[in-house]
Amino acid sequence: MTNEDQWGNDIVEAYPYSGAGLDLDLIITRGQHRARRKRNARRGASLVGIVALVVVGGFLVNRSLAESDPSSLHTANDPHRQVAGPPPTSTTTIPTTTTRVTSTTTPPSTSSPTASPPTSALTTTTPATVVPTIAAPVNIPVAVQSDAEMQAAGNNGPSSSILAPTSCVVTGTQVTARGGYTNGGFAPNTYDRFGAVVKLYVYTAPVAGYPQGRQIVNVGEETVAPIGGYGPWEVSGPIYVTSGVPARCVVASQPTHDIILAP
Repeated sequence: MTNEDQWGNDIVEAYPYSGAGLDLDLIITRGQHRARRKRNARRGASLVGIVALVVVGGFLVNRSLAESDPSSLHTANDPHRQVAGPPPTSTTTIPTTTTRVTSTTTPPSTSSPTASPPTSALTTTTPATVVPTIAAPVNIPVAVQSDAEMQAAGNNGPSSSILAPTSCVVTGTQVTARGGYTNGGFAPNTYDRFGAVVKLYVYTAPVAGYPQGRQIVNVGEETVAPIGGYGPWEVSGPIYVTSGVPARCVVASQPTHDIILAP
């Protein structure tokens, strides 16, 4: 006869007699085996329950992740997965053009019967356009330097009276004089021996301190004409427009070296 204690083990109770042909040691051994099998069965059931809970818990976790982020379903249990950051953002810079508009509004005056209407001023920057101006040619008087004027200027060359100017024209900042020769249009060899050339001078009207006017032609940049033989001559040069308005021209014979006599 067997009973179970509080831990589920079989308690074998021996009969008060031993003559029933039962082996007491065999009965105790069988009871112990049955008790061990029951304990192992309970432990196996407990282990199965734990495994089932782990499986169910993992399934619920994966389902929760799939609902929140479907892409994480395949990477949640991957030990080599790379956690992706937020999706890249694209920044596009759109150039803007700003035009400043200054609006000026004049409120109606209470003391004046007429009120100024509101005005709007648009502030713009316009590059300056330079339009070249072409001055029309202007003829001004032209004369020949006298012998007295030549000597007063230190000019000891042949007389300027050989020159016969016909015109002096001002075009913008350039002055041009043209002419020929007296003496039948022929300049003697004397002028050639002095290396004489036609020089041009341009004067303004008389001003304070300059009774003959200011000489405004740039003599360093003028073109000269040699005197000799037959034919017309032409001389020209730029003028200093800031020094005054050209009023008259003067031409003169100017030697370039001392006289060279024949051997």
